[in-house]
Amino acid sequence: MVPIIMHNEGKQAQKWSQIYSEGTKEQSIPVITAWQLNERMYGELQGLNKQETAARFGKEKVNKWRHSYDIPPPRA
Repeated sequence: MVPIIMHNEGKQAQKWSQIYSEGTKEQSIPVITAWQLNERMYGELQGLNKQETAARFGKEKVNKWRHSYDIPPPRA
C-alpha cells in the first residue's frame, strides 16, 4: 500500500495534511490538492457576489441556480 494524502483547497485541510505528513518521519508522503474535493464548487460563479453574478448572467438565471437542486451554474 502506498500512502498518499489528498485534500481540498481549504487551509484547514492543508494544515492537517502537513501535520500528518510531518508525523510520519520514516517515509515521505505525497500530498495532492484537488479543487474537485472542495465542499462547494460554484464554477464560473466562484468568487462573485450576488450583485456581480446577477449583472453578469441575469437575475432570473441566478435565482434558478440558487433555488434548484438539479440545475448547476456554468462549469460547476
